[in-house]
Amino acid sequence: MQIKRLLWAVLLALAAPFASFAGVAYIPSRPCNCNAAWMPAYPSWNPGCSQNWNNNTENSEPYNFQRQQGQEKQQKKRPINQDYNYYITANVAMNMWSWENEYESNYAGVDLVFNNDDYSFKSVWGGSVAVGTVFDSGLRGDIELGVSKKFKDIDDFAGFTMHVPYIMANVYKDFDSGLYLGAGLGAARPTVTIQGDLFDNIETEKSSISPKVGVSVGFATRLSDNIFIDLRYRLSGLKGTDISSEFWWDQYNDGNYEQFYMHVKAGLILENAVLAGIRFTF
Repeated sequence: MQIKRLLWAVLLALAAPFASFAGVAYIPSRPCNCNAAWMPAYPSWNPGCSQNWNNNTENSEPYNFQRQQGQEKQQKKRPINQDYNYYITANVAMNMWSWENEYESNYAGVDLVFNNDDYSFKSVWGGSVAVGTVFDSGLRGDIELGVSKKFKDIDDFAGFTMHVPYIMANVYKDFDSGLYLGAGLGAARPTVTIQGDLFDNIETEKSSISPKVGVSVGFATRLSDNIFIDLRYRLSGLKGTDISSEFWWDQYNDGNYEQFYMHVKAGLILENAVLAGIRFTF
């Protein structure tokens, strides 16, 4: 009997350290509350719990991966004009003019049955420069100076040429995709010349001031940090000018020179323009 008691005492003595170690090493499977009253006294009892983890759980907010991803995408898709305050643009333009010339003269050589010319999509090269600034909500505006080079139409009676310098104030709305819409209002100075044998090859020139109104749609894409490629289509309209010239002519070859005139009136000019340019931002 004493031997059995002795054996039980030995077994209990050997099992006690293992039981104590198992109790200390136990870690709860659920998140601990580091604010528990007993934790400050025994921080080493739960090595899986950090002093800052789940501290003040009422005020902490879990990390939302989807929301963070959405914010990053929104930043990447912001309008490109939010990256700068000012810009300068230089453009080359292919202008296509459509308008009508009306002629009037007391000279028999001018066929009054066909007293007008209709011009459709006559191509004229041009160029422009613009200086602009950026406003809020994807809006920007600029002042544009440009010119459309000379259109020429020469026949047996006379030669007709026209070119148009202009200035415009434009406002644009930029979208995240790089597309933008615009509208502009300004003034143009159509300049017309006529010249021919009947005028003793003396060139007569006249200019006038006309309002110019246009709407446009374009696309801009980034070439580098502060340089963009800018492509734009613009539909605009302006009023043409008229010009008159007088000349003396012996139409019957009898030595009697008579005074004649010719009047040319250019009507409303409809301009379809495709502009390609580079935008420098700063």
